[in-house]
Amino acid sequence: MKFFTDEWYHNTLISQMCFSLRKSNRAESFSDKFFEKLYKSESGWYAKHLKRAARFNRVVFDKDAAQAEFDKNYQDNLEFVKTLPKEIIEKIADIRVFALGTVSYDIYDELTRFCGRLNRECEAVQSKYDDSLEDVAEVIGWTPINMLNMLAEAEITSVKYENNALTIESTERVIVLNGADPCESLVGARVIAFEVTRADEDGRFCLGLLCEDKNGKLFDESLYFKGITVEEK
Repeated sequence: MKFFTDEWYHNTLISQMCFSLRKSNRAESFSDKFFEKLYKSESGWYAKHLKRAARFNRVVFDKDAAQAEFDKNYQDNLEFVKTLPKEIIEKIADIRVFALGTVSYDIYDELTRFCGRLNRECEAVQSKYDDSLEDVAEVIGWTPINMLNMLAEAEITSVKYENNALTIESTERVIVLNGADPCESLVGARVIAFEVTRADEDGRFCLGLLCEDKNGKLFDESLYFKGITVEEK
């Protein structure tokens, strides 16, 4: 059974959406004027934040690059919010304003209930996975499983295969899968989530990785193995 799927990740992101939303009566109706004012305000705040970070890191602040980055983030947000259920999207007066993080009070209440339901579903998946780990840990131990937690949000920097062992290096960990098959598609990927499950009756296990490539596209990788060691870099 695959626990942490693309759908699970998408629902996890949506379930957290309500924590960053702002409420405004002006979002109750479509208004180019309100959208343009909000866009200017949000882009200005974003540039100010990046300028402060540049000063802290002692690098040159690029105003044009900051605006381009904000524009791209907005377009990504616009596409993302369109994945909400149609019955919610149809009630939103201006999807552009929603993509900037502002909604009406009524929509906020509806989204809060919807996000709460998704959050419970995502937590149920996590709970089922945690229960399944008991059986796996009896064989391979809790130490390597717990050390794998540092994989989350880490970038895979190299993958090597030698003597039937697959060595995966991330920015935080070195993972060696013994009795594994070759794999070369992970270099440069960012790990979103991982899971360790029993694979078959031959005593093998599976390290399932949900990753994001350099273009922001999600993909799954299943790595089968008989033994595992995890070390800090």
